[in-house]
Amino acid sequence: MFVKVGDFVGTAAAVPLAYGVGRTATAIAGGENHYDVNLLNGGLVFKINTAQQAWVNFSQGFNLADPDKYYGQGSYTLVGTNYNLGNSINVGSSPLTGIKTEQYEAGYRYRTGIFNAQVAGFYALSDKNVKTNSTFNIEVFDEHVRNIGVEGSLSLNLKNGFEAGVNGLYIKTQKQNTDGTWSLQDITVASPSKIAGYLGYNGRVFGIKAQAFHSFDSKGYATVANVVVQNELKGFTLLICWDR
Repeated sequence: MFVKVGDFVGTAAAVPLAYGVGRTATAIAGGENHYDVNLLNGGLVFKINTAQQAWVNFSQGFNLADPDKYYGQGSYTLVGTNYNLGNSINVGSSPLTGIKTEQYEAGYRYRTGIFNAQVAGFYALSDKNVKTNSTFNIEVFDEHVRNIGVEGSLSLNLKNGFEAGVNGLYIKTQKQNTDGTWSLQDITVASPSKIAGYLGYNGRVFGIKAQAFHSFDSKGYATVANVVVQNELKGFTLLICWDR
């Protein structure tokens, strides 16, 4: 994975400059870095019979925090009409922190072609946490986070062209506290649970499909000025209908 960033002026100076406060600013130096990582992925599928299968899977993933937000931080002091740069997060002195995740999954599926069903449970764990600060920049912390969830789907495909189905995801995103207990992750980086269903007809001349999607309310905890506050993300429902 390669990251290349050009020289730029941090938001702490760019914003007042846009309002006419000061004339120039020292740029945060750009540069480039690359990252190498070895990932292990493996799984087993148990074929119970023609229609039924069960599986277990282990996979590792790797990603980097958004460079646009991670490198947008620097302290500035206005001297005359120029903003002098103090400390900054730049490519040369502050490489991005790689975030490695390990996921365990087990599931079961039943398929006949007409009726299909699947359910799976997963557990994902990482030792890095990404948070958005008050300036909307990203910060990476050494903190254990995990996702625990269950997802499933049901579908019915009839020979006369009619079809129906439903799928859903229940997920809980948590972070580990200093005392070893777990609490809900901040909603800015958490994923809400959701459910969707559809009805459709697919004929030789005409086809139509209607789908309903619902994202559930999501709650999370964040620390602001050493005070733990609870935030809530309101869910929504979306209805879609189209011909095909």
